[in-house]
Amino acid sequence: MRAYLAVVSKARNRRISPHILESAGRAAAEAIPVPTDRLTPSRWTSGDGATVLLAWSNEPEHRLLPRPLTGGDERVLGYTGYLADPDIAEKELLKTADPAAAVESMGGVFAVFRAHRDGFEAATSIARVCPVYFTETTDFCFIGSRALLVHLTARAAETGLADPPVAHDVMALQPMIRHGFFTNDDTPFAGVRALPADAVLTAAPGRGVAVRGARRPGGRADARGRAGARGRGAAARPRRSWTPPRRSPGTASRSSWPCRAGATAASWRPC
Repeated sequence: MRAYLAVVSKARNRRISPHILESAGRAAAEAIPVPTDRLTPSRWTSGDGATVLLAWSNEPEHRLLPRPLTGGDERVLGYTGYLADPDIAEKELLKTADPAAAVESMGGVFAVFRAHRDGFEAATSIARVCPVYFTETTDFCFIGSRALLVHLTARAAETGLADPPVAHDVMALQPMIRHGFFTNDDTPFAGVRALPADAVLTAAPGRGVAVRGARRPGGRADARGRAGARGRGAAARPRRSWTPPRRSPGTASRSSWPCRAGATAASWRPC
């Protein structure tokens, strides 16, 4: 298992403080389901100290396994999951100017985390089996592979506490309670969201976080364009009037359903 956390300062040349880095280490012990004595940490820091990419792994060193962080002083790459052709894919992901196009052409199950002297990028595949989570505070951007890791580190930066309590987003838990899984990009943790599938997140000092989807023929960008065209066409056409169907005599109205046949609102269940 490999886990990642990137911290990017919103101000240029503002270094990530030791407090945040130490808090990230403590959060990793809580968020990564591996005994801490089996986790090996790695770190890359930009020259100005405004961007940091942290990695943790319990994988042994082996020629068939990727290193948690690969690259050099100017640019570094990490990814969760696996790439179908890692030798070629890693080089492509390190040098490409368009991570979305590179990810779209690659096989495997993965999420990409790439840091460099100008900022940071994260990318998800079209299946989003390996997720990416992110949040922002007043001064920093936090992006990682585990929602609790992102949340706890951001809370430490925001509160100044070494071991901050979790702040749950109670309303975001509604789809989880109803369906047993999240039907959107929310998480149980306040302020933390999941990056959509087939999307790229960028964060840079002085610019904050930006998210964009992949633009491809027939993809989301085209779908939005077609939806806009349909909307403009509908506006030009007159609206058709609609008459509700008439109820047969004796048919119960919708508002009376809970109480029909002597049922009460507390005992009524939908069919």
